Order: sequence, then structure tokens, then C-alpha cells
Amino acid sequence: MGVLTLATALTGLSLSLLCTALTWGALHLARTTRPEKE
Repeated sequence: MGVLTLATALTGLSLSLLCTALTWGALHLARTTRPEKE
């Protein structure tokens, strides 16, 4: 039971970190593609 709970928590944490990394990557890519030179 404890192992299953730990695995679920780790999976949720990994998905959260992945979403965060993807969001940061998208923002960085957009900022690099379209620099604010106006």
C-alpha cells in the first residue's frame, strides 16, 4: 500500500514537473523567436 502511494505521488510530481518544464520551454522559445525589439 505504501509503495503504491509513493509511486502515485512520484508519478504526479513527475507530470507536474514535466508540465512546468514544457511551459517554461514554450515561453522561452516564444521569447527567443520573437524578441522585443519594438
